[in-house]
Amino acid sequence: MYEKKYAQEMESSKAYRVLLPVKTKRGFEERTVDEEELQQAKFQHAKSYVDSENAALQKMTKVIPMNQKPSFETEDHSNKVISTAMLLAQRRQKLGEYKMKIGILSASFLEDPENRV
Repeated sequence: MYEKKYAQEMESSKAYRVLLPVKTKRGFEERTVDEEELQQAKFQHAKSYVDSENAALQKMTKVIPMNQKPSFETEDHSNKVISTAMLLAQRRQKLGEYKMKIGILSASFLEDPENRV
């Protein structure tokens, strides 16, 4: 029975993904998902995640002119509530800065290693 159902689904023009069966009062029910719908759902989820990350980064980022030194004044964060998403966005930004610094230093070392030692 299951093999016939599976063979019919495979012969149809749309691509389906067979999911694990679900146990109900009537017995086990076979489930399938259309591949196109699954891809669209994944794309929408990824797009919303990227949009929220970009919005969080834009809130955190301050543009400093090139001729002005950044000020390292600390703000009073004792009363502010920081969400996990904001902490993750700050961490990702710091890691990006560190990666950029490492990349610049390594590129300069690879260009002229005799003068950099």
